[in-house]
Parts: sequence; structure tokens; C-alpha cells
Amino acid sequence: MASEFTARSIVKRRRVLWIGYWLAIFVATHTPVQPGVAPPIPHADKVVHFVMYALLVLLGARWQRISKGGISLRTAVIWSGIYLVYAGADEWLQQFVSRTPSIIDWLADATGVCVAFAIVHYWSPRPTISDASQPTNQPL
Repeated sequence: MASEFTARSIVKRRRVLWIGYWLAIFVATHTPVQPGVAPPIPHADKVVHFVMYALLVLLGARWQRISKGGISLRTAVIWSGIYLVYAGADEWLQQFVSRTPSIIDWLADATGVCVAFAIVHYWSPRPTISDASQPTNQPL
């Protein structure tokens, strides 16, 4: 009973962390920037976009893995689509808060999503030869 309670609380905390992080991204990307403020390193914002979306995917995948037992390829493709559409909408909406939407920013977001799902796939457990005879929903 205690282990079930602990497992449920871990799942809940990971989901709250993932959703909270997603909300933080929204707030950060919709806060007007000060005019004339530029990053000290050229194109540093592209790295920030990449990392923000990669971390979003990794947090979501971690929640998915513990709550659902893994991530199927189908699930990964669906979530990739959701993240990419969201990133596009996020860029488009920035024009309404005195920011400049950029396709290059979206490409950095998309690259972060793809690289993160590749990492999730690489580090996911693989079925063994003895598992091959049993049908499974292979995790990503």
C-alpha cells in the first residue's frame, strides 16, 4: 500500500513538473523583451530555444514512461506533432507581445524536440531475444 502511494505521488510530481515547465516556457516566450537588449553571444537565443524544447520533451517522456510504462513509436510521433504545432503557435503569438516571431526559432525548437526523442529512444530498454516471442508495445 505504501509503495503504491509513493508510486502515484512520483507520477503526479513528474506530471506537475512537466506541465509547470511547459507553462514557464509559455510565460518566458510571451514576456516582452527590453528594446535594444541583445544576447552577448550571437544567436544564443537559438540554443535557448533548442534546450527549452528538448527539456520539455524529456520531462514529458519521463512522466509518460513512469505513468504508462513506456513510450511507443506512435505515442512519440503524436507528441512530436503536438510539440511542433505548439512551438509554431508560440512563435506566431509572440507578435502580439512586442516580440518578433522567427522560423529559425521554430527550427531550433523542432531540432530540440527531435534530438530529445532520439535520446529517449536511445536510452529506452530494448527487448531481449526471449522477449521477441511475446507481443509487446515496444517502448521508445
